Amino acid sequence: MDAASLLDVPRQALFEFLNENTSLTPELALRIEAMFGVEMETLLDMQTQFDIADARKRYQDVWSELVAKAKHQRVTSEPHEPGAAPQRIIRRGHALG
Repeated sequence: MDAASLLDVPRQALFEFLNENTSLTPELALRIEAMFGVEMETLLDMQTQFDIADARKRYQDVWSELVAKAKHQRVTSEPHEPGAAPQRIIRRGHALG
């Protein structure tokens, strides 16, 4: 209750965030930055990384199916040129096979 009071947010809203029932919002990140000195960009980057890891874990089957479908589509619809590089996933400037 004290933290919610310091941040001037409803106790239930802070409880939901702390118990991973809701994501960090920019507004809450800004309030945490003002009160505790942790930059909101850092907090929101952490939330984004959490969301990415959660999505990769939750939707691994969907991702695998779509990758297989995409590979099949490329094989059946595009003539293969000798020496042509396969399509790759680009992640932050790094190509992954």
